[in-house]
Amino acid sequence: MGKKRQFGELESLILELVKNKKKASVLDIHKKMEEKVAYTTIMTVMSRLYEKGYLNRERTGKSYIYWVSANNKDNFIKILDRMKSKFFFGKSMQLVSYLIENDQTITKEEIEKIENLIKNAKEKL
Repeated sequence: MGKKRQFGELESLILELVKNKKKASVLDIHKKMEEKVAYTTIMTVMSRLYEKGYLNRERTGKSYIYWVSANNKDNFIKILDRMKSKFFFGKSMQLVSYLIENDQTITKEEIEKIENLIKNAKEKL
């Protein structure tokens, strides 16, 4: 009792979906997940993410619109670290590879910036 649980797979997925949409309602996320998870489960997880400070929200009619908390960079870094540990076995290369290979919108300029980041990282070794 009192032990803080690690980020779950569903929490990580919902955060990623909200981040990609910029702003999203529970219904938006429910549809994006092809309704494989109960609407009420998504609503509960998003509410808890709000309470933890990972999401912001505002009431629109009878529902809320959520977005990733921009003023909470430390929380976002913690989320990425947990995702890297959980989904990519702690390997940065696997995380970066996944992001590059699965991003259909990546541009040549972004790839060049990534190459510069790698070059700078090598110089620090």
